[in-house]
Amino acid sequence: YVEFLTTEADPEIPTIVSPTKEDYNNIWGKTKFGFKTAYEKYYDKVDWVMKADDDTYVIVENLRYLLSSFNHSDPIWFGCEFKVIVKDGYMSGGAGYVLSKEALRRFNEISLPNATLCEQNDGGSEDVNMGNCLKSVGVVSTDSRDNFGRFRFLPFTPGNHIGQ
Repeated sequence: YVEFLTTEADPEIPTIVSPTKEDYNNIWGKTKFGFKTAYEKYYDKVDWVMKADDDTYVIVENLRYLLSSFNHSDPIWFGCEFKVIVKDGYMSGGAGYVLSKEALRRFNEISLPNATLCEQNDGGSEDVNMGNCLKSVGVVSTDSRDNFGRFRFLPFTPGNHIGQ
């Protein structure tokens, strides 16, 4: 299933329309709405849920290969981990990130409704907030590098990554 989270319906593509104001400072609100909607619509249909921006490129076959070695029943998530701000790190929103079925469940059932575990306002850094919410319910950041140690989730422009 692929749906695009937006603030405006588009008859050309499958969209989920968020009531959140279209503004960079409200990305956290839009992200919360997206994961809540994914949980309500697809929890019984999918094993993994991915958040990616409109400028993120995904090679689905590579993503499938990565995920095939892991159990969706484990509370895990993948992405490009930054080891600042959040204790034990968080996944960069710009690189996209993937939540297991169990991580999605914990986020929606335990973390999201609890103001002591998860930011309730729509502002703030989306990726940092998501990291805090997931860490608070025991979701574990999982190494997504390939067998050569190369990163699979790249948060910057291609020019920044060439030669790594």
